[in-house]
Amino acid sequence: MENADSMKALFIIVNMGFGSQAVQIANEAGAGGAVIINAIGTGMARKSLLGIPVESEKEIVLTMASEETAEKVVAAIKEKSGVNSPAHGICLVMPVGQITPLDTAAPPTVEE
Repeated sequence: MENADSMKALFIIVNMGFGSQAVQIANEAGAGGAVIINAIGTGMARKSLLGIPVESEKEIVLTMASEETAEKVVAAIKEKSGVNSPAHGICLVMPVGQITPLDTAAPPTVEE
């Protein structure tokens, strides 16, 4: 695994129903797996803007990638699912300070 200091956490926020599309775009740009989290946006006080309904339900796609790959993912999301698309996607990129794998091995059995 790469050095944690060179890794970036990407939070891709899209309208509900576009999370899988954002994962596919991120994967095509070189990111690995991802997690989709359902969320409700609170930033919009109005339910419509110029007669167009504003979607408050969101999906947050969380993935990690190297700095170089993260730049590719952000560019691809901006092009294919950015704020001017129906997905209305935005990306937040944050540095990863530490990566700690969790031990998924079964605990040892105790013999009596």
